[in-house]
Amino acid sequence: MEKARKKPKAKTTRKKVAPVARRADGPKVSPTEKALKQVDLEVRKLQQKREQLLSRAIREQDSRASSALKQSQKKDQRIWRILGEGDSWIRYTCGFGVMHHLAWMLDKRAACVNIGASGATLRHMMKLPARRQLDNHLRNGLDGKPWDALVFSGGGNDFAGEEFVNWLLPYGDQTNPADAIDELAFTALLDHLASLYGELGALVSRLSPNTHVFVCAYDFAVPDGRKVPFAGPWLKPGFDTRKYLPANLAFRAAVVKIMLTRFAEMISSVSVVYPFMHLVPTQGTLSPDKNGWDNEVHPTYEGFKAITRVLIAKLEEVLP
Repeated sequence: MEKARKKPKAKTTRKKVAPVARRADGPKVSPTEKALKQVDLEVRKLQQKREQLLSRAIREQDSRASSALKQSQKKDQRIWRILGEGDSWIRYTCGFGVMHHLAWMLDKRAACVNIGASGATLRHMMKLPARRQLDNHLRNGLDGKPWDALVFSGGGNDFAGEEFVNWLLPYGDQTNPADAIDELAFTALLDHLASLYGELGALVSRLSPNTHVFVCAYDFAVPDGRKVPFAGPWLKPGFDTRKYLPANLAFRAAVVKIMLTRFAEMISSVSVVYPFMHLVPTQGTLSPDKNGWDNEVHPTYEGFKAITRVLIAKLEEVLP
């Protein structure tokens, strides 16, 4: 007998099941929010790139200082030993401040060391432990020899920023810029800064008595609200809070000019007590526009170069 053939199994067709839509996690992101996130990402990338370039510039400056010292020893030539301390006018984290330009422009004529920091207040710089680095540099000199010069910039961050509103009176139809200043508060600020500059003079006299101090008194900043991506503006918000007319930029600028002129006069008064302290006449150097100023309180690249040229002229006038 023949074996019964097995019937082939009937093929079963599976029904296609439509995929279940996944729920979106959280609310939908608007195009504006996406754009802002992208801008934030680009800003962070730029900040990282800036920090890399600045780190490279600092290494190059240190190398240049070392090279200048070696060359002076080899050829038995005298060079200036210059220490820089202060705020963003000394070391500008958004570009190159005075000490960077000074090292480049003097080249082999000087060995420059920069210990400044953006955002530093004079109050902070003159207190321990922050002052310890300056103490050590003044005491030890460079390559076993004292500093010829200390280039210093301080007081701008005590004056501008969140504190600036405190030096202004509320708007009351003033037409004279001097009448916008809270005389009692601003005079107290200048007196305090004068005492701190006096401490600086006493410190240099004690730790490095042959060193001259060159103080940059900034320039006439323009309170137009320009800033950098992560800081500022430093002046306009104070005027806005006190209700000064936004359209009258000339009036606001005149107020700032009076304040900074008095700041320079304060430094000159301290230098009477400490004759080795010299005011660098930087005020009036920059044009009050985008060619001179990168933002409210910092010069452009070319602006910093112009300020540095004024400093070099003062160094050449005073130092042997």
